Amino acid sequence: MSKYYVDSFAYDFDMFMPREKRQDNIIELDRKKTTVKSTGKKTRAKAKSKRLLPVVFTAIMLALIVGNIYLRVQVTEVTSKINKAQIENDKLLSEQISLEMKLENDIAYKNLEESAKALGMQKAEPYQMNYICSADVDVVEVKEGNGLVTAQTGVE
Repeated sequence: MSKYYVDSFAYDFDMFMPREKRQDNIIELDRKKTTVKSTGKKTRAKAKSKRLLPVVFTAIMLALIVGNIYLRVQVTEVTSKINKAQIENDKLLSEQISLEMKLENDIAYKNLEESAKALGMQKAEPYQMNYICSADVDVVEVKEGNGLVTAQTGVE
């Protein structure tokens, strides 16, 4: 400190003066000379675990990759089966539509008439028709309330 201002640090110019360099308290060890020998069981176990860790990690990664490939193969097979089933379904639907159209075409009255003419058939003439009466009396029974009412109509 300066000799004039003993009690105050406000004008302490020693703070701005160059300082002497301190020596660092770092001690460098020679790596070649210092080797730690593992004689205890704990250090051997740590060394084994350090050697096993990459092997285990590699095995897990390999298992994940193989599992991923296997699942992708399974998905591909199922997708292929689905596509085949859809193609088969589309074929069956188109065949169904084709058969329905053919059936409607065969049933149509115009085609039926043409098929009959091709077989040598013709429409029945009025003199070829005979009417048959199977009953003389028509009977109708209607249930009203608790009893039956019978109505008869005579056909002559």
